[in-house]
Amino acid sequence: MLFHQQPMKPPSRKRKRIEVDMEEFFNPYTFDYKTYIKETYGLNEMPTRLSPLSDIETDYIDNSFDAMKVEKRGKLIGRLQHGNENLRVYQEVEGNKVWISILSENIPIIAAGHVYQRIETPIKGIINLGIHRFKLYRHVIWRWFEERVIPNEPTIISDKAQTDKGFNFWKQLFDEYVKEKKTHKMSVIDFRDGSIIKEIVDKKEMDGYFQAQSTGNFRFVLQRI
Repeated sequence: MLFHQQPMKPPSRKRKRIEVDMEEFFNPYTFDYKTYIKETYGLNEMPTRLSPLSDIETDYIDNSFDAMKVEKRGKLIGRLQHGNENLRVYQEVEGNKVWISILSENIPIIAAGHVYQRIETPIKGIINLGIHRFKLYRHVIWRWFEERVIPNEPTIISDKAQTDKGFNFWKQLFDEYVKEKKTHKMSVIDFRDGSIIKEIVDKKEMDGYFQAQSTGNFRFVLQRI
């Protein structure tokens, strides 16, 4: 099983948090995860993941457990500079889906994650399925898009449903690449046939299509000009 598959996670009300003083030196490679998982989650078997990707920004221990799975199963495809740190970029591929995990330079912490799916119809490009950030590396995902995604992917399509954070990220893409750099255009398409519903010329126009995306029929598309 790959690291991104469904985790074994009991309801949060049954979870007993083990407090760890993060000011003390914490070594993920020697930490007793087996005991931690049993006492915290009530599990006797080691799961594939402890947390869904959306939770990686809040839990240091769960994050490091999942990051070590990435180190073992993912393919190191490059580095990404972030300040003075040379982050490691891992990739896992399953069919037409790609999981990118950006790990800290020396220790197993997932700084950011990006999940996308490559499609040919009704429009050729990648569907942006999810972006995720750890609290200490909030700007890494934007650097990943700037340096690796935008230059290499002419067409980026939104997922069928978005969180508020995801929607704000698309607004940020509009500001940066449509309004300021003028290297791209943004449209709303009907995903059933790829037809263009509207070209977005003002960011406020995006608001009318945010909730409509929950049906899966309308998607934002960022295309290189």
